[in-house]
Amino acid sequence: MPKLKTPTITRHTEINPTVATNPYDAFAAQIGPTLYRELLRTGVPNIDTTYDNMIRQLAWESDYGRSRVARDQHNYGGYGWNGKTYTTFKDDADFISHYVNLMNRRYKNAVNASSIYEYGKALKDKGYYEDSLEHYTNSLAGMQSISRAAARHRKNNPDLYKLEETVTQPFVAPPAYQPQPLMIPTNNQYNPQPHYGTSPYVDSNTYPQPNLLQTWE
Repeated sequence: MPKLKTPTITRHTEINPTVATNPYDAFAAQIGPTLYRELLRTGVPNIDTTYDNMIRQLAWESDYGRSRVARDQHNYGGYGWNGKTYTTFKDDADFISHYVNLMNRRYKNAVNASSIYEYGKALKDKGYYEDSLEHYTNSLAGMQSISRAAARHRKNNPDLYKLEETVTQPFVAPPAYQPQPLMIPTNNQYNPQPHYGTSPYVDSNTYPQPNLLQTWE
């Protein structure tokens, strides 16, 4: 099972030109909606607290999306360190899907944490990071700028934080398979017979009688 390790982050002075000058608002807009929708989809409890804890963590691990690993490998959490490199994901949504799935499986106590300090401790207990507990949790607790930016972006863009509704259309059979009205002739060609438990259109005198000696072995 792949383990999450804290990447060695180089603080870059240059910012990805596709990212706004304000790293907090840029990161909230880039990762926030995808992360929140994935948490909605997986049904995590206390979603607002979990979302705030996770976006702080991912912002810290990736230097607000500006680290080389985040920019080149869509990896915002040091996922899958093998001693040489980290796992590369095809896009941000791919990373978020794997990240939330792993958190729900391996770091369930962190997902259910009611504070950032409980969150940091639960991650430490399961070996998520090698930093000291005090430094890591204090670092996350101090990231109030990203917390406010995430809350602001969610408030201003509520539709981005909702799961898409699946509209089921009623099935309509093609015209060739549409039921057709049964037209019964009005003449006497069918000459209905008395009903003896068979179709009224079957002559009871010629209707096959059951073989009383027949077995079903």
